[in-house]
Amino acid sequence: MRIRRAVTKIGMTFCLTVATSLWAVGTSEAAQPGSADLTAANQHCSVVLDGSAPRCFATLEQADEYAGAASVWAVRFYDWVNYNSAGATYDVYVSRDCTATLGDKDFRFASMPSGWNDRVSSVSTQTGAHCDVWFSSDINYQGECGDQWIHKHWDLTQVGCFNRASSFELS
Repeated sequence: MRIRRAVTKIGMTFCLTVATSLWAVGTSEAAQPGSADLTAANQHCSVVLDGSAPRCFATLEQADEYAGAASVWAVRFYDWVNYNSAGATYDVYVSRDCTATLGDKDFRFASMPSGWNDRVSSVSTQTGAHCDVWFSSDINYQGECGDQWIHKHWDLTQVGCFNRASSFELS
């Protein structure tokens, strides 16, 4: 009986030590503001589709400033419903406005940005950019996810696409 308790105590101590070490490593390597890593400290990301890497920031204001005037804000993904920026956000900036028609695809993304697969809960697009978004539930535009063009929607549960988007198109 004493041997079993000793082994259990040693095992629990080992697990606690490993867990503490992993947590310490994870917290000491937090991404710096403006990095490409989505973390709890940097949860508002932007990408400008000019070949630059996505950048993540602590505040939505910092993410908005990053994009600058040289590009057009097309779409913002929210991790929470009701366009709530208290959770994570991801903005996509494009080189030009979308066309006014939905018959063509102006921009296509065969997969969601890193960390955003099956995560979008609400979405908004910029009225001035004329972009609407079409989500697919699988990569490469496969699978039904809402089955409609969306200009903005506060709760993607209502269209059958809550936390299901794996690829998207803009038109």
